[in-house]
Amino acid sequence: MTGDRLPIADYRSPTTDHRSPAANGSRASSTCSLLQPVKQKGGKIVHAWACEGDCDPATIRSTAFTMEWPPRSGQQQAFPEIDRAEFFDLETARRKVNAAQVGLIDELEMKLSGKVTAQ
Repeated sequence: MTGDRLPIADYRSPTTDHRSPAANGSRASSTCSLLQPVKQKGGKIVHAWACEGDCDPATIRSTAFTMEWPPRSGQQQAFPEIDRAEFFDLETARRKVNAAQVGLIDELEMKLSGKVTAQ
């Protein structure tokens, strides 16, 4: 997905798709801020948003993806994209995320402290 083709409208209305900031069970405000994309070691580019809102992690429900499983069996099985959602303090979150995604947490922290203007 290129930067000019991001699904910006996804965070403007609630959806059951966890890939947008307004996941099932949340009440995201309309003031979401796009964070700077980060590139993971394997080359995947991660796009993220920061949204103020209310969310009960226990109510988050995932979409599913299908893949051949067991490998080379010819059988397709569905698996959840996420298995659970949790809240963490910033330091714990930095330890738990993919190393390349720490920059997203750092940027969010700067925005919340007022050191960076919203996009």
